[in-house]
Amino acid sequence: YAPQADMEVAKSFKVGETIDLTSQLYAQGVVPNQATTEFKFFAGESQLVNGVDYEKTEDAGLVYKFLKAHNKVVCKMTTEAFPEFKDENIFKTTEFDIVAAE
Repeated sequence: YAPQADMEVAKSFKVGETIDLTSQLYAQGVVPNQATTEFKFFAGESQLVNGVDYEKTEDAGLVYKFLKAHNKVVCKMTTEAFPEFKDENIFKTTEFDIVAAE
């Protein structure tokens, strides 16, 4: 199952817009029980910070709102359900930019 093609997302988002990753929250994979997915955003090699660069909105599933502009962002997803999704085989989104709102 690893590697997988990157999860397609929009090529850009405006500051204040959201990305909905709710569909990736739980996984039933090669382990007997469903596992929760961990999400980490990166701009290049730098990990973005919750509450500074983005914030998780609790009211609409697993939705993240972008607070600052960044280029070449990806969301890397890991879960115990698929232990081989790591290192060079990490499951992630396609690359996108976060641009200033007009």
